[in-house]
Amino acid sequence: RRHTRSFHVTGVQTCALPISFFRDYPSEVLSPDTCPSGRLIAMAHSQVQKKDIAWIPWKYRLSQQRLEEIQMARPSKVAKTEPTSLHQLIWDDPPSIDVSNANMGFNGIRTMLELVATAYALVQGCHFGRVKAYNLKFLGLISTRLDADLGLRHVNVLEAQAADRMLWGIIADLTTDKGWNLNDSLHEVTVLRSDMIGLLQPRPKAIQRYHNSDIPTASNAKGKGRGKSKSKKGSSSANPKWVSSIQMQGTTFSICMRYQRSEEHTSELQSRETISYA
Repeated sequence: RRHTRSFHVTGVQTCALPISFFRDYPSEVLSPDTCPSGRLIAMAHSQVQKKDIAWIPWKYRLSQQRLEEIQMARPSKVAKTEPTSLHQLIWDDPPSIDVSNANMGFNGIRTMLELVATAYALVQGCHFGRVKAYNLKFLGLISTRLDADLGLRHVNVLEAQAADRMLWGIIADLTTDKGWNLNDSLHEVTVLRSDMIGLLQPRPKAIQRYHNSDIPTASNAKGKGRGKSKSKKGSSSANPKWVSSIQMQGTTFSICMRYQRSEEHTSELQSRETISYA
């Protein structure tokens, strides 16, 4: 419920935040793509003021440009004729994005981390270098090159989101239970502890399994081209056509199956050859 309530920052504070940000970090650049949305800044500001650091879900980490695109795509609200409760009237429905493995990759993860880092730096919750060190180590662990022979893969988007949530849970425990500031908590998780390495370690690839119907056998194998001709040859060998007669020196002789199976006595063959030469 914490992430669905409203957060507010006054207009004076909103104008003062970029001024102090550029004074402390003159080499940084803020654009509509890199500047956090007003709601994300308000969430970070509320946590810093109340000293209640918590993980901000990735679906609420929007830039100013992304927030404008979502608001423009939203349909206009139509007045409802049916009676509504007070809970439905005051319920806050903030803009959000869909976080899944299908519509997001490495660049999407980097954007999620950079937006929340800029938000905390704008509200002076921590030094920008501390949270950037956290992001660099996080991104480095999920982008390390893996040899194909190892049979390993990197974490996907949902696994990375779960790891980020657990790491920020540790940061929240340090700031709340032990009274640490956000800078020291970030340094503890990034440099001193090994939780990030364990949560983002490579996973084994899934082994492709075949069903009984998918395994190629002699009965269900259907080849193409050369393979098809071989299958036909195999079927003909399974049901052979026996030769019923043979012609030797102008004379036709009938042949039995036992002769073709080499089970006929050799004496019969010799007698037939004697008759033919006679």
